Amino acid sequence: MAVGYGEYDINCIDDSKLKHGLLCFYTLKNPIFPELYIKTDHSIVCCAFAKRKKNFIAVGDSHGNIAIYDIQKCATTGEKTPYAESKKVENKHNDIVWEVKWISRSEREETLVSISGDGRIIEWSLRKGLELQDLYQLKRETNPNHKDVYAGADVEKKNGAMSFINTGGLSIDFPDGQGMTYFTATEDCTILQCQTSYTEQYMEMYHGHTGPIYKVRCNPFWDDFENPIFLTCSYDWTVRVWEAKAGCTTQKLTCRYKGKSKADTTTGIENEDQLRTQVNDICWSPKTSSVFGSVADDGRIEIWDLKKDNLAPLICHFDKDAEGNKVHTAKTAIRFAKTLPVIMTGDVHGRVHVYRTMGLEHDQVTLQDQYKRL
Repeated sequence: MAVGYGEYDINCIDDSKLKHGLLCFYTLKNPIFPELYIKTDHSIVCCAFAKRKKNFIAVGDSHGNIAIYDIQKCATTGEKTPYAESKKVENKHNDIVWEVKWISRSEREETLVSISGDGRIIEWSLRKGLELQDLYQLKRETNPNHKDVYAGADVEKKNGAMSFINTGGLSIDFPDGQGMTYFTATEDCTILQCQTSYTEQYMEMYHGHTGPIYKVRCNPFWDDFENPIFLTCSYDWTVRVWEAKAGCTTQKLTCRYKGKSKADTTTGIENEDQLRTQVNDICWSPKTSSVFGSVADDGRIEIWDLKKDNLAPLICHFDKDAEGNKVHTAKTAIRFAKTLPVIMTGDVHGRVHVYRTMGLEHDQVTLQDQYKRL
């Protein structure tokens, strides 16, 4: 597994914490020390392995830079310089790179797409170093959930003003098997469905969240669904399920755990199992179409199976200390292992936890069964 480290507080001004980031590669055989580590000039915010050249990994950092490392070369020669980087590329990102994704353009060619707080979505090719092409500049769109922002303003003036205000991008995802359609999550609470061939206009806008949207994730069985499904998670305490259907721009389902019991009538305090904090990351199971996991700022891990129960998670787990008390350290990332019943999470203290899941496995089923399940 690859783990990126850095200063989690983007407003940190302590120079001692901002000297460098760290990219570490661990195996479960030796969880104490990484098999390989690479120091970077700035905090690492995101990383992603290439799909075809599996020895390539791309990272995005807190200063808007992209770097690609050949970890096979790094391990064999000890030289840990990037295979390619964007530091000296003109017109690169000028804000935090929140996410990078590898996209297959042909049987041999694979490109990298990044999204940043500057609102730009850029595609990078490796033909001659790193070359960029702008895919889209995110603009602040009129959101029905935020009507009060422009209360009293003339509608014509409002729409004119909105078209010139950029907004930050926080997440991007391409459905499996598709290199043209993609979805972006923005800090102004909207999700946009875009096409790489249209750089000036989005195809659909989805609204429903009332806070910045941290992640968007397409279901891994996308190609087999008549109306594909994707997930989002947000600062507004919710995970939402969407259907990518023309004309359908509102969520199909809101997943927020309401707890097991009613509020205490004497104190008015709600059940502590309720989700009352931001959800930082989500991830679909690669094996079961209706299963996904999420992690939140209160330290919880939730595993949902929409087929079995869409009102409450199958699992709501908190780590515990030596005395058996719940640990509320904010978790920032969650991943399902591709072949094993294992889940990994990362937290704000730089720790990675690995969990063996019980009871989520099921017999191998056909793609049609996966479709029916969801």
